[in-house]
Amino acid sequence: MKIVDLNLKNNEIKALSKISKSRYENIFNVGTNNEYYFYNIIKTVKFPEDLSPGIFYNKTITNKVPYTAISFDVYSTQDLWWFILLTNNITNPISVVQPGTVLKIIKKEYVDDIINNILKLNNA
Repeated sequence: MKIVDLNLKNNEIKALSKISKSRYENIFNVGTNNEYYFYNIIKTVKFPEDLSPGIFYNKTITNKVPYTAISFDVYSTQDLWWFILLTNNITNPISVVQPGTVLKIIKKEYVDDIINNILKLNNA
């Protein structure tokens, strides 16, 4: 079967259910093999290591916890687990965060602008 990159995002395809803007899947184009849709995950997004101190704060983790739980705690959604990983240059999303770990957390008021810029860059 031939695989075709549709050069469209999930929410641009009527046959697929809509997803929220904060979902990681929005970064990727959707492909198809004429039977199934899939995400073309060969995409790299990297945050600068020298983030301005005014846009984030440090959070010390006190219990073993997955990134989805941290995301829910700080952003009121589990969807932004990937945002925390990118902010902290973490590559293993299934690892459990250990007590004592200090994470950079981008303040809520900057999240939408950053996500919009990522999406804009990916559509350019």
